[in-house]
Amino acid sequence: AARTCSGLVGESGSVGAEFTGHPGCFPVWESFIGGEITQTGQVHDVKNYRKIPFVGHLEEVSENFDIDLATEQLSSAVESQVTACDGGEGALGHGNVYINLNRETKTG
Repeated sequence: AARTCSGLVGESGSVGAEFTGHPGCFPVWESFIGGEITQTGQVHDVKNYRKIPFVGHLEEVSENFDIDLATEQLSSAVESQVTACDGGEGALGHGNVYINLNRETKTG
């Protein structure tokens, strides 16, 4: 394992990304360091140790970026400062997510 890990870890190139399309495939965001940008905005160099689980296998990256999916959803007006999303019905939903709409709260 140490040999595999040392063979994958290397120097990163310049930071940046470009939008590429391949014939017959969905276009994907690829970084200048060689890895695809994931739907959460992460990118790993092709020699990064985080790629070890994908040695000999294709790493599947969703073409549905979170921010794009969020803008497609209809908005609902609320009067309260705290609201929640129940995640929808069935197995494809998620647990309750509470959203604080108080603009005076400092974050970040």
